Amino acid sequence: MATGLRSGVPARVTAWGLQNWSKLDDEDGFALSYPGIAALQLGADVLTDGKRPEQLDCDPAWKSDPLRRGIGVQN
Repeated sequence: MATGLRSGVPARVTAWGLQNWSKLDDEDGFALSYPGIAALQLGADVLTDGKRPEQLDCDPAWKSDPLRRGIGVQN
């Protein structure tokens, strides 16, 4: 995920099979996974896979993030 997002081109990441962000505090869910946090840190739009995709709001994700500061991504 991080390698693909480092190109500097605006990117969208789709959380396949996820219809909404109602379980944002679920540590096993995509929003708080390493790929999800890396996508947010690298500026990607993270969207659900529903008929009407919902964009993940960074603020609630960071507040729910068990790591609190995200993850270290090497350049």
